[in-house]
Amino acid sequence: MPAFWVGIDSGKRAHHCVVIDQIGTVLLSKRVENDETALLELIATVAEIAEGREVSWATDLNAGGAALLIELLAAHAQQLLYIPGRIVHHAAATYRGDGKTDAKDARIIADQARMRTDLQPVRGADQISVDLRLLTARRTDLICDRVRSINRLRATLLEYFPALERAFDYSKKAPLLLLGGYQTMGSKNSDLPQHGTRVAVSPTVSCAVCDFCRIGRDNSCRNKKILGVHRWGGYAEYAAVPTRNLINIPDDVSFEAAACAATSYAIAWHLVVTRGRVATTDTVLVVGAAGAVGIAAAQIAALHGARVILSGRSASRLKPVADHVGAYGVAISNTSDYETQISVLAPDGIDMVVETVGSATWDSSLSFMRSEGRIVCCGASSGHDVKMSLRDLYRKNLAILTASSGTFNDLRQVLSLFDHGRLTPIIAQTYPLSMARQAHDDLALQKHVGKLVLFP
Repeated sequence: MPAFWVGIDSGKRAHHCVVIDQIGTVLLSKRVENDETALLELIATVAEIAEGREVSWATDLNAGGAALLIELLAAHAQQLLYIPGRIVHHAAATYRGDGKTDAKDARIIADQARMRTDLQPVRGADQISVDLRLLTARRTDLICDRVRSINRLRATLLEYFPALERAFDYSKKAPLLLLGGYQTMGSKNSDLPQHGTRVAVSPTVSCAVCDFCRIGRDNSCRNKKILGVHRWGGYAEYAAVPTRNLINIPDDVSFEAAACAATSYAIAWHLVVTRGRVATTDTVLVVGAAGAVGIAAAQIAALHGARVILSGRSASRLKPVADHVGAYGVAISNTSDYETQISVLAPDGIDMVVETVGSATWDSSLSFMRSEGRIVCCGASSGHDVKMSLRDLYRKNLAILTASSGTFNDLRQVLSLFDHGRLTPIIAQTYPLSMARQAHDDLALQKHVGKLVLFP
């Protein structure tokens, strides 16, 4: 019989651990990061407390955020029990304290493991189970696409022909062809890229059926997923995306340029043109102009005839960008006379600020704005928390516009301009995939100008 029980209230970023003995006395209560090193230290700490006696662990998750902990416990031959969240929720009413905290939940989990005899052990997944899960994930994507297709068809028919919607047999694939230009995966459509076609992949996977998707604002999709964040990305051996995310690369556009278009230029176009509506009379300040999005935004603003001013911390990194885009001027942001530099270059104020830095430059960026100016933002590399006065905003009729990605149409537009030579990305260096570590190290140094591109 165990002499100690360890309750784990599992989370994505961190867990809370409580250790109790046979009479329920709390011996340890601490928050532990969901990191291999921290979890191994926790196992060692519990082993020291146990002094060779039996320990029983219990958690309220058997997958997801608890997966790393489960595998580590299995590797150390530790018994682990699973207590469903509903049991913890119902049991909480019998424990003192009205508030719900991670420490309290972990204490409840440990105590329930001590008292109950009906709990099931958690076992780590074997290699066959892992492989099957990966294989079935592809099928799950197909099923989800099928469901979205049917929902879209039902909504369309309901608007135009309710009686037909009620009579349709949705178990057949044929009705889906009624939607203009839309077909299920695997059906023949001359508009779809053929095998071997060079394509750029839009990194935002949208549902195609919500109100935003229907009006072409797929980057605001209510159900959007980002490659490399919510779905397998470029480092995966295989990654699946809907065919609508595949945009043909023109013959005269290289893969390197297309990679820049999908990741930096599409969102820059969305900010500066689609949302910011840049005009030839505008003075545009690009903050963080040596970064990938900053370079793209500067080029796009210059393409539309705007007067472009570049801002950054390094004059040596800004110079090649200024030469490339034909900038009106350059201002160094980490100097004491930064505001003076801007006032000399733009004595009447700035019409549009492209803000990619965040908290370090936010206050000054707002102060540079002239009446009815726009600040467009897609990043916060120096920090996310900013302060501002609403009075300063409405007195000058300022607008703050943001975006997390571009739309499919933005990417098509950018690739077309690449094809005609009107936009040209700056590519600092290319690397084979085997040098991915070196590429990340170079990226962290922030000494390059332009994009670092990996080749598979």
